[in-house]
Amino acid sequence: MNFLVTPVGSVFPFTATADTKRSLFSFTLILASILGLFQNYCFAGGLFHVFTPSIEGTLCPVARPSCLVSKTVVTVSESYVEVSTDQVFLNDNDYSLDSVFILPLAIKGPHNVSEVLVNGENAVFDVLKPRELFPILKKITCEAQDPAPLALCGYDAIICPGIKIGIKESKSFRITYRAPFVSRDDVMDMTIPMVGERYAMNPVGEYEVLVRFKMSRSVRTSFCTSNDILTENESTGRRLVVCNQEGIRSPEDFRLVTTFGGPDLNLRILCHKAHSNDGYLMAIIEPPQIKKSDEPPLSDIAILLDCSNSISHEDLESGKKAVGLLLGKLRHRDRFDVICFTSKPKRIFDGLVEARRKNLSLAMNFVETFRSSGGTDIYNTILAAFDLFDSKKRPGMILLVTDGKATIGKTNPEALIEMVRHYNKSKIRIFIVAVGPSPDVATLDQIAKITGGAILQVPKSKNFESLVSAWLSNMISPSVIELAVNLKGLSGEGFVPDPAPEIIGQESVAIFGHYHAGTGSGITVDVKGKIGSRTRDLSKKVDLPTEEKSYDFIPTLWAMRKMAGMLDLERTKGQNPKLTSQIKRLSSLFGLKTCDVTLKFEKLFADLLWKYKTSFVPSDVTANGIKRVEEKIFKHDAGQWVELTLEKPLPQKEIKFLSEEYFDLVLNEPKLGSVLALGTQVCFIHNDANVKIVNSEAGK
Repeated sequence: MNFLVTPVGSVFPFTATADTKRSLFSFTLILASILGLFQNYCFAGGLFHVFTPSIEGTLCPVARPSCLVSKTVVTVSESYVEVSTDQVFLNDNDYSLDSVFILPLAIKGPHNVSEVLVNGENAVFDVLKPRELFPILKKITCEAQDPAPLALCGYDAIICPGIKIGIKESKSFRITYRAPFVSRDDVMDMTIPMVGERYAMNPVGEYEVLVRFKMSRSVRTSFCTSNDILTENESTGRRLVVCNQEGIRSPEDFRLVTTFGGPDLNLRILCHKAHSNDGYLMAIIEPPQIKKSDEPPLSDIAILLDCSNSISHEDLESGKKAVGLLLGKLRHRDRFDVICFTSKPKRIFDGLVEARRKNLSLAMNFVETFRSSGGTDIYNTILAAFDLFDSKKRPGMILLVTDGKATIGKTNPEALIEMVRHYNKSKIRIFIVAVGPSPDVATLDQIAKITGGAILQVPKSKNFESLVSAWLSNMISPSVIELAVNLKGLSGEGFVPDPAPEIIGQESVAIFGHYHAGTGSGITVDVKGKIGSRTRDLSKKVDLPTEEKSYDFIPTLWAMRKMAGMLDLERTKGQNPKLTSQIKRLSSLFGLKTCDVTLKFEKLFADLLWKYKTSFVPSDVTANGIKRVEEKIFKHDAGQWVELTLEKPLPQKEIKFLSEEYFDLVLNEPKLGSVLALGTQVCFIHNDANVKIVNSEAGK
């Protein structure tokens, strides 16, 4: 078994847009009732279909209404869930049209629909079971010659028929309903289908999903496999998850995974059985939740700021902000020093001094005098910082703000990494804020990992100050250090990275593994870590799943972290045929992007490597012409979508698009609706055969 380790934030500071908080609170004020969602239940915006009009017996082509607004608000509580969906559609046609609105409901009832409004007025509606809904989906599919509505097969749905929409008129829909809360294994896997938004074809003007948790239990880890999110924790049992975008085209189904539990150190294992004896694991190690009364130990901190010519004025100003943010978090008995470096390091004090007001002011004045100039001597700057630490009682930390591109002294990445490994006698943890358009993330990440630190790279579009501030708070208060993970029950190949990183603040750590074992086999995962002065041990045994397709996102996340490790090797050790072959094979199997390592593609490579290391959104690294439908991966080839694992030796079966056999296929197995919704020509594996959907009209 091969494992890979990466931090999973219970708070995700790296994914918020700069205006997220403003839009979040304004929207929250507008929507006074907050609503909810839970394990394996799906809520979403609806599908709005206009029927083609006929003039003197001739059908008139019409454009689908644009989705101007799509907002879904959900709340999870101990006793109930409630969901509210708001959508606005615009008819841009020169005809008044008849239409129907369909909102999918995956809740397994009983549900109580409290509000169905069209343009603010109560509307006639019905709740249909999947078999009752299917004829309507079939009719829409045939009329539109588009299989997208089939993705709603298998859902209960609210339907509003007979809606008239005038020329250039907009229609607003709001639907609210409630159901009892049901959870399983303290893990919520929530999917919000966005079929209607994709069916509208045009970009969605305002796209927002808010999920509020109001629990008596602690809300632990949250991560989203479809979108960038921001989370805000009000208390241990209250959390708000926000996804907010504008002008988004063909949004993916929103998927959020959240865990619940007690406030102590915790280990969770999620499994996905792919096929035969093949499967994947995701082990989530959650830190003890910090109480406001908990006081972290006094610290010694060295702050290193890169002021060389390779740092632009804008990036240097961002670096100075990071320094100021950290200084503002120090207590007066913490000790610190600041080193600004170009061709050589310069420091403000003769050694570590207490973080009293006068010293903090002197340090900031010192930093403000620097402008971008000279070369970059990272090697000797870190050596000088190591010499500052003389206390065995206080934890020592370095904050390094740089792009990682050394030009003075020893500049080879391997020499720099080896120096840190050899001369870090006091076990100083190095935390890095990577700045610049194309920082050397591979080298900087290695430095952080071998010292038990962490690295942060904030994209230009993100809110630098708020994200860095949250990250620095976690840096000062590490929850678990000297983290070690051991696997029993299956043969292991070690961890990547090794050793496992410490848990910073309230961030969880996720470990991904790929296993080969017999059905029903069990494994044991042991975790050991140091919390304060105490060493804690955790052990959990889990039976591997006997059914396929549970947490289908895990294989791709495993492949992303695996790719990160191989790209790291390629960057630091150089290319070799065996490694290149492994990268190409993994890319081909999972439909992942690759990038040339040469200087010409330096920025693209750095950005891609960062996403492989940190992202939980597979679309961030998905190659062009690739789409994912649950555990299946499809490639667009010669006008058709072909499953990547299509096996030639299997029997071939052709089914004509829109034929009765075609609709029987999805009527009998509704889960295939999302596969057929890819397009009019699709090839996929089903029931030990290669099924090919053919469209005789294609290409005409």
